[in-house]
Amino acid sequence: MPVQAFSFLSVFFLTLFSVTYIVYQLLPDKHQLQALRRTAESMAARGEKPAIFNIFRMPLAMLLPFAAGKGSERYRKRKKEHLERAGLDQSLMVDEIIAMKIWLAVVLFLAVLVYPIPMIFKLFIGLFGFVFPDLWLYDRAKARRIQIIKQLPFTFDLLVLLVEAGLDFTAAIAQTVEKMTPGPLRDEFDRLLKDSRLGASRVEALKSMADRVRLKEITTLTTALIQASELGSSIGRTLRQQSEIMRSYRFQEAERQGGAASQKMLVPMVLFILPAVFIIILGPSAVRFLYGIY
Repeated sequence: MPVQAFSFLSVFFLTLFSVTYIVYQLLPDKHQLQALRRTAESMAARGEKPAIFNIFRMPLAMLLPFAAGKGSERYRKRKKEHLERAGLDQSLMVDEIIAMKIWLAVVLFLAVLVYPIPMIFKLFIGLFGFVFPDLWLYDRAKARRIQIIKQLPFTFDLLVLLVEAGLDFTAAIAQTVEKMTPGPLRDEFDRLLKDSRLGASRVEALKSMADRVRLKEITTLTTALIQASELGSSIGRTLRQQSEIMRSYRFQEAERQGGAASQKMLVPMVLFILPAVFIIILGPSAVRFLYGIY
């Protein structure tokens, strides 16, 4: 008995010492912790981040050196475009998205590892954590695009009124930013003003906004304004024409969506509504025929 107790204690303390030594070797030292803290603070100082990136700021800062430069050039370029469309290009980097993908994949896989489910489902959950940041970023960019489309008509009308009242284009944009409710289009116009104040020309600022938003209406507007600036034509007349074009486009888009909605209704109607109608109408006749009741 004493020999067994001594053996058990020896194995226990040896295991405890081994685990402690491994953890000590894996933990960063004081200088590494300070560097990680500075990295996390610099990440937070670039702009307002989504809540999940603030919650896992330190783990992401630790994974950031590993995620730096990962991914193909095409993937990184596409993620950068998605960040611009989502309005997060000033607060997030592509490396942080990759670090979040790795972090969620590992955390979700380890979270379900203790459950008695097949390994294929555990791997699938880890894979879901890996692709979730891409889905979230795409969905955020799509929602921002819809908000910009909703804000465009009022903004166009306000710009036309201000320019026709005698203000130049930059002053009209500044007044529009003050009058608009907070939203993505207001943020884009505000960034347009900042680019102009930092020394960019009107053409460069407009092209930069069109490249960030990548929306048909914004691209058409910026192209028309650039042509008006280069040819010296009236900005007010150009804005009025673009407002009318956009209004007609919105009516056409509404008609198209209405026609598409009627076609989409065919599937549930054929699968659910028509069978119920046939059962109600033909059901009693079928019962009478089966039981010989005439």
